Amino acid sequence: CFRNCQKLTKIDFSQNSDHCKISSGAFSCLTIESFTFPNHVTSIGQHIFDNCKNLKRIDFSPDSELYFIEQYAFSNLQIETISIPKHVTRIGNYAFHECNKLKNVDFQPDSELEYIGQAFSNTSITSITIPQNVTCINGSFFRCKELKRCDFSNNSKLIEIGNSTFFESSIENITIPKHVKTIGNKAFGKCTKLRKVEFTPDSELVSIDNSAFNETTISEINIPPNVKKL
Repeated sequence: CFRNCQKLTKIDFSQNSDHCKISSGAFSCLTIESFTFPNHVTSIGQHIFDNCKNLKRIDFSPDSELYFIEQYAFSNLQIETISIPKHVTRIGNYAFHECNKLKNVDFQPDSELEYIGQAFSNTSITSITIPQNVTCINGSFFRCKELKRCDFSNNSKLIEIGNSTFFESSIENITIPKHVKTIGNKAFGKCTKLRKVEFTPDSELVSIDNSAFNETTISEINIPPNVKKL
């Protein structure tokens, strides 16, 4: 709706706005440097800031009602940090793809997030804590070469670590949460600094797919008793 408005440097929304969705490409090719989403936005479409090369900061209202961030929503921006609103349940593939300066991703303590696709691939994240309600991470940190640490919240509900989730990251050690049943193809492939993988005593892991830990530096690993497929 504002595509190629290259002199537009500031966007404000009425406090009484009932706007619910920002559609694909809405603000592409603008010169804005920061943007604050109003609280009533519930969904963010694809490529909404496509080619906004000056955009360095994204904020959300404290009472944000956002629940879905679609694929490529914030890809190729210059942002360094992002705080994901509480009610977001899903972050789509490539949502922050190649945000090369992105180092910090924060989630609210009571985050309702359930699914993270290949959202943060090729970013500069150094550490991440996965919220408790997330059940699947699928390719989420593909080629995050600065990522050294991934922690999981207490009582994590994670069930699946999907294909290539940590591929070519710099993870050094990992403790797989209790409820994880599947570790996908190349999930930790080419993690050349990965030395230690631990499972909880009551691990529910059933399957470790092809090349899940190929080209790592693991020296010892104890396979949980419920694993049926290697």
